[in-house]
Amino acid sequence: MLVRPHLTAAVRAALTSATPYEVIRVGREPAVLTVTGEVLPPPRAGLTVREWEVLALLATGLTSAQAARRLGVSARTVEKHMQHVHVKLGATGRVDAVARGRALRQPRW
Repeated sequence: MLVRPHLTAAVRAALTSATPYEVIRVGREPAVLTVTGEVLPPPRAGLTVREWEVLALLATGLTSAQAARRLGVSARTVEKHMQHVHVKLGATGRVDAVARGRALRQPRW
């Protein structure tokens, strides 16, 4: 389950990219998969207020545990919010999510 948001973000990034995207699988016989087809529209932000709060705290450099203490929730809850943020923003990681959040300038941090 922890991999699903990252896979979703990777596929979305591949399908929304204007340039061809190739995936090389390393195994007994190398194979190349070229993703083609209609380009999907970029994902809409649609973050909840809490997701914005979590993202803003992590943007300041706090760990999940530190952000959780400030919000009065568990670190697991913060991680779950970040999984949703990754999917909604099409981000591949925490730094990417923060950068995409800043680009949206909502809220201003």
